[in-house]
Amino acid sequence: MKIKYISISIICIFVLGFQSLNAQHTSSTTVSGTITVDEAIDSSGDYSGIIVTILGYSEFTGIDTLMTAITDVSGNFSGTARFDVKSEFTGVVSRHGINLASFGIILAENDPVTIVGQLPDINLNLEIESAEQEAMSTYERVERSYNRVVDFINSGRIEVTQDTIPTLINTWSDLFWSVQTLHPQTLAGDLGSLRSIEILGGYDDEKLVKRMYEALTDGSVYKAAKVRLGADALFRLYGVEPAMALVDSMLTTNLMPEDLITLQMDAIEIRIEHGKEQEAKELLLEFRQQHVGNPMLADWVESMVYDIENLFPGMPVPDFSLQLLKGGRIQNTDLTGKLFLIEFANFASPDFQTETTLLSFFYEQYKDRGFEIITIPIHDSRVTVSAFAEDRGIIWPVVAAGQYNSADLATTFNLSVLPTRFLVDSEGRIIRKYSGTNIGIIQNDISILLNEES
Repeated sequence: MKIKYISISIICIFVLGFQSLNAQHTSSTTVSGTITVDEAIDSSGDYSGIIVTILGYSEFTGIDTLMTAITDVSGNFSGTARFDVKSEFTGVVSRHGINLASFGIILAENDPVTIVGQLPDINLNLEIESAEQEAMSTYERVERSYNRVVDFINSGRIEVTQDTIPTLINTWSDLFWSVQTLHPQTLAGDLGSLRSIEILGGYDDEKLVKRMYEALTDGSVYKAAKVRLGADALFRLYGVEPAMALVDSMLTTNLMPEDLITLQMDAIEIRIEHGKEQEAKELLLEFRQQHVGNPMLADWVESMVYDIENLFPGMPVPDFSLQLLKGGRIQNTDLTGKLFLIEFANFASPDFQTETTLLSFFYEQYKDRGFEIITIPIHDSRVTVSAFAEDRGIIWPVVAAGQYNSADLATTFNLSVLPTRFLVDSEGRIIRKYSGTNIGIIQNDISILLNEES
């Protein structure tokens, strides 16, 4: 089984993977510009025959050519790109049958794009201008600043306490939200609103839900991702019924095909996560029949079937026996008497490193109230695991690397993304499986369970 290392915005990448499902190409815009050649390479002054191609890609339909244009003698070109929904696509520059450069380009309805560049080092000097590109530059500045703060926190150069985390979360959520305010109805604005909502998960769910509804405007993208985050927040606030009601109600609205498929999958996953076995099986059977012949969705269906049959809430944790980094062993029969969080992770992931920092504060708060963590590294070397555990000062049990078959664990626990975590009750039964979920959501679930027991 191939494991994907999930990023904090994996859900939006997954949504964009569907962008070529609709072959009608209902949107269009003009793409024009100038591509020349350095005189040191070609002194003829004839820049004709350079081909500019814009491609879309879907795992379902393969490569889709959205536009092809050819330069004239002066290097000028112009064409009309036709596509389904505003998104980032791939541009390719080629000449004499050789691909010379590739780049990302955002296409949106009636948003003309200008491209200027010079061969051979076009990736170093390429300039792309449009309203969408300008908005994306704003988003990327916020994202870079956020990542720098995260890096400082992970390095220990910024002191963060449990009390200051909510303030940091809200501050950065507001900054990402401001991208939408500055650049409404752009891809960057939609991405900023998604990140704003995502960051709040488990820290300020009421604000998250409010922003989710505000972000579900006509023409916006990432709708399925926003709704799923809102559904998770509604579950934490009010229980599973309102969460399912939100997703089910959105399925009756006018959605892009990619959002419809994603929300159908979400409706099934929510029912699996919260122990509604019969409803999950019925929806899964219906989904399978709707998408017969689609290999990617067939794999997802089989993954859900495995979870229902082997990892459903209330079932015992699968058998395992693993050597710990500091000596001794841990096995499934040891998971009694406490609330356990078992996490499977790749230690090299920046997102996991950030989550470990936040989880450390949480562990200190709850370790004496019947809470324990077990971290199991997947595909990490012994040196990486030892160095990471020592550098982070991890005081909960960490499994040693290299003394088990990662593929076997991936199959047994159905690990399609990393990190994946399991919350296990004091009798060794699964409460919930989290695949790549924001750590704030998990902390919130644990807090509720421990406070109910006290």
